[in-house]
Amino acid sequence: MKYRAVVFTLSAAALVAVVLISGCSSSDSNKVTSPPSTTEPFESGDLSHNGSFQHTFATAGSFNYRCRHHPGMTGSITVTASASDSQMVTIGDNIFPAPASAIKPGGHIRWINGGNNTHTVTRP
Repeated sequence: MKYRAVVFTLSAAALVAVVLISGCSSSDSNKVTSPPSTTEPFESGDLSHNGSFQHTFATAGSFNYRCRHHPGMTGSITVTASASDSQMVTIGDNIFPAPASAIKPGGHIRWINGGNNTHTVTRP
């Protein structure tokens, strides 16, 4: 019976489930399965005036985020190969905008709290 090592790089907050399956045939040992797509979770913690938070996006997709303190404040990031390396997003007291353009996988977004209220950048 052959075993194939699979290495994943996970964030500190990642949850991993391991399932052991018995009764696999030798033909099953050469099949490769893909891990489920990441949800790109992140949490800035409380950001006071001029506080900032940065997150690097590893995979392509569209990722919604929100402020824990203000349920109506939401935004979205689009990650695509044809986009820029980074973006900066300024959070206002009544504004939680998404960046004007997307970023590429491996790129980062930096949020800066330009308002006077405390905000977070939270996903999911």
